[in-house]
Amino acid sequence: MKSKIILLLLSLFGATAAFAQGNVVLRGNVIGDNKGNNKVIIYFNKGLPEDSTFVGPDGRFKYSYAYSPGITATLYMEYDIKVRQRVFPFVVITDGPGELLLKDANIVEGLHSGKISGEKAAVDFLTLHKQYTQQKKQDLQSDSMMTVVMTRLVSQFVAQHPDSYAAVAAMRSYSVHLEKREISSIFECLSTRQKQTEEGKAMATLIGGMKRSAIGNKVEDFSLPNPDGKEISFSSLRGKYVLIDFWASWCGPCKASFPHLKTQYAKYKGDRLEILGISLDQNKQAWLDELPKQALPWVQVLDNQNLARKIFAIVGVPTTYLISPDGEILMKEIGFQPNGELQKRLESIFTRTDRQ
Repeated sequence: MKSKIILLLLSLFGATAAFAQGNVVLRGNVIGDNKGNNKVIIYFNKGLPEDSTFVGPDGRFKYSYAYSPGITATLYMEYDIKVRQRVFPFVVITDGPGELLLKDANIVEGLHSGKISGEKAAVDFLTLHKQYTQQKKQDLQSDSMMTVVMTRLVSQFVAQHPDSYAAVAAMRSYSVHLEKREISSIFECLSTRQKQTEEGKAMATLIGGMKRSAIGNKVEDFSLPNPDGKEISFSSLRGKYVLIDFWASWCGPCKASFPHLKTQYAKYKGDRLEILGISLDQNKQAWLDELPKQALPWVQVLDNQNLARKIFAIVGVPTTYLISPDGEILMKEIGFQPNGELQKRLESIFTRTDRQ
């Protein structure tokens, strides 16, 4: 699943005039045989287009972009995709214009293997992200173990950098791995200035969504438009078990989950089960174009009110909620797990119902 994390590539060797003009300047060098894969690919948030730069014969690269508050970039090597076939995004966050340097990154080990220096917030965040990447490489035995580790690391990081943009960005970037009961207290460690940033306000919204979507709570009624523009209310589905499936047209794992969901729907649909697909697409046309390709037989609506965060605390897709006929939240599953707890819960519910 593609995740919208922030990342920036930097390098080695001095500041430039572009820096003074309000740019973020990234310089670096990569060592090792790239086997002809000499491109560095850069993804931005805020809907900015993908870009790239080339690594020269001497292993050096440079890239710059105009700074604006909240802008982030995600970098990886073409080598990661074509040779390693696995990507550990190199994420850069800055508090302002500046220069970031990446020295002697090993092409086989990835950009995180290089030594970073330069703009303080970026260095701080990348140091934390390197720890996160190391945990991912260890393939921890369970999600719960990753949650314990990342809650500790992020809590310490925020306490050490309460007035850095890197702190609030870290909370949002790793929110999926944080203990729900700890998030509010970690957030309160942030300075007032950081709580008022775009990321800070988004984090406050997410925390509110976590409280609303706790297991055992009743789903607040809401209405969202279907492909024809008709408002569909959640309350219109009451009386059945409802799977709320959050997805997006750009999400590969979401599409991979659809054949399995279709099987479950065919098995349990009718007066017992309904699925409500909620798209997180910001581009409405992309959503409309994708629907006929997927041929999903259940109700589809577009989240044009950010309810995914406000009510359900969605931090990644696919994410699915199972709701009881009277609107109680029974469980939440993040990611596609064809033989996971959600499928077992459905089998348990409908096997019991059939026996009654």
